[in-house]
Amino acid sequence: MAAEVDKLARPGDLKRLLVHVTLLLSGYQTNLPEEALRAEVSYWAKAIADLPEWALEAACRWWRSADNPWRHRRPIEGDIVAHARQEMTFLHVARLRIEEFDGAPAETEIANLKVFR
Repeated sequence: MAAEVDKLARPGDLKRLLVHVTLLLSGYQTNLPEEALRAEVSYWAKAIADLPEWALEAACRWWRSADNPWRHRRPIEGDIVAHARQEMTFLHVARLRIEEFDGAPAETEIANLKVFR
C-alpha cells in the first residue's frame, strides 16, 4: 500500500505538466511580449515541478469549472499549486495511517510538507 501512495505522490513529467498549464492559460488573453512569456513559463515550471500530473490536472480543471468563483480571471502559479496540494490531502492521511499500521516513524513528507502526529 505504501508503494501505491508513493506512486501517486511522484512528480509528473515537467513537459506534460506544462501542457496542462498551457491549456489552462490558453483561455485567457494576454498581450505579453515573447520574453515575458518565456519568463512566465519558467516561473510556472518551478512552481509545479514537484506535483503529480493527476493533481495538477485536477487543479486546472477545477479552475475552469463552474465551482470556481474566480474562473473569470487568469490564474497565477500559486492559485493552481494551492489547489493541487489540496487535491493531494488524502495522500498525507494515507501515509499517516500506513505508518500507524506498520509502526513506522510518525513523520511523512509529500510535496515539501512535513506532517507530524
